[in-house]
Amino acid sequence: MSKSREEIATMREEYGSRELRRKDLAADPISQFEQWFAEAREAELHEPNALTLSTVRLDGYPSSRTVLMSFSINKVSCFTQTTLAPRRRR
Repeated sequence: MSKSREEIATMREEYGSRELRRKDLAADPISQFEQWFAEAREAELHEPNALTLSTVRLDGYPSSRTVLMSFSINKVSCFTQTTLAPRRRR
């Protein structure tokens, strides 16, 4: 079934409710993440534990993957990768 651009565009959901400004961020990145996660849960978003995790190799090549946060204990988060990376499917 093919959908037109207009039909697909109407499916778009707006997730942002405010600007991201450096002056509003917590000094500790873990505290900032905990705040964002609490806000996502309060907003009753679908799978608030889904995130995009990105890393950069020493040569500057970026890599991103979607993961699910499985649990967090004493400021240590554990993640589950949701799909195999293309290079691992080969």
